[in-house]
Amino acid sequence: MIELIKDKGNIVAVVEWLLFNEHCLLDNDGDFLVVCELEINKELNGYKILKEFARIILIKAPSAKRCFFVREYKYKGRKPREYTRKQFERFAEV
Repeated sequence: MIELIKDKGNIVAVVEWLLFNEHCLLDNDGDFLVVCELEINKELNGYKILKEFARIILIKAPSAKRCFFVREYKYKGRKPREYTRKQFERFAEV
């Protein structure tokens, strides 16, 4: 899924995320959330935008138990970061 954050009609941030089941198949009720890519306007507070995206995703993915954060486009070769749902909720302040 693609989520956008707009300010005065302009797109200021975008994130791509997917849900997978235990067999690594796309599944809207999957247990594994993968945040694939993220782009934020450099003029904005990126931390605040990350929290907003986390809130949006957690609401739309109630079945997710684990979250993997991958930014392959920007950080090639970096290992994915793994979070439990509880850690992700704490970050989002849900």
